[in-house]
Amino acid sequence: MDRMACRLCEGETTEKFRRTVLGRLDVGYHECAVCGSLQTDPPTWLDEAYDAAFRGADTGAVLRAQMLQVALPVIARVMKLPKDTRVLDFGAGDGLLVRMFRDMGLDAYHADKYVQNEYATPFDFDPSLQYSIVTAFEVYEHLPNPREDIEEIFSLDPDVHVLTTALYRGQGADWDYLSVNSGRHVFFWSPKAMRLVAEKHGYHVRMYPNQVTIFHKRPISRLRGALLRALLKGGGVRRIALQGIGMTMRDRRLIGQDNKLVNTLRQEANARAAENARPG
Repeated sequence: MDRMACRLCEGETTEKFRRTVLGRLDVGYHECAVCGSLQTDPPTWLDEAYDAAFRGADTGAVLRAQMLQVALPVIARVMKLPKDTRVLDFGAGDGLLVRMFRDMGLDAYHADKYVQNEYATPFDFDPSLQYSIVTAFEVYEHLPNPREDIEEIFSLDPDVHVLTTALYRGQGADWDYLSVNSGRHVFFWSPKAMRLVAEKHGYHVRMYPNQVTIFHKRPISRLRGALLRALLKGGGVRRIALQGIGMTMRDRRLIGQDNKLVNTLRQEANARAAENARPG
């Protein structure tokens, strides 16, 4: 059988394991010999994966937005960006985070080809504007054609590109981030892939705790890099965000419970779909 070419770098891939996606689809996961990323078979199931019934099922979305609302101004300040920095949120979804950024005083704009801007109209992407920061939070793992999508982001020529995604470092078939019940995670970036993208586009890149990766044009000092790492590691920004909304870590337990409920509902829906798809 012919080996699949990597959707990012066109390198040769090797199948590492198979998982059942959406309760019934037998899907291979392939590791690239060149960039080290992991990716699914060509994701022909995405229309079903993004069915409206589970469009709002990301139980951590609001808390994540609250933490990112705090984190981005911190990152901008540490990297010495001006206070009037313009921000574009790529893959912004319904625009909630854009609205929250604007409420913090950031001149933020919405960009999403597939989801309507509900919270931040009329602040949609304007190609005539220059954006110093482009963000992509929990977007990279969803990209079915990462090479083309990355070109779109870097063609905007931002000073800084901030993203969040869990990096692939050889995890196996039991990795939760595969998100097989949702079927929406289809490409998993390795640290090497991030470095190759940075080299191609003329950026420096640093990978930080809590799934944060930052591309930046200008080098930053070791001291500032250490400061960012300390702020983003496990507690700094998260504690500030939780304190700002009067929330303790104990209060977060409902997020985990809700996530389990959503996964159960997805499994049941997938099982019904699989049953209906059987002939006869």
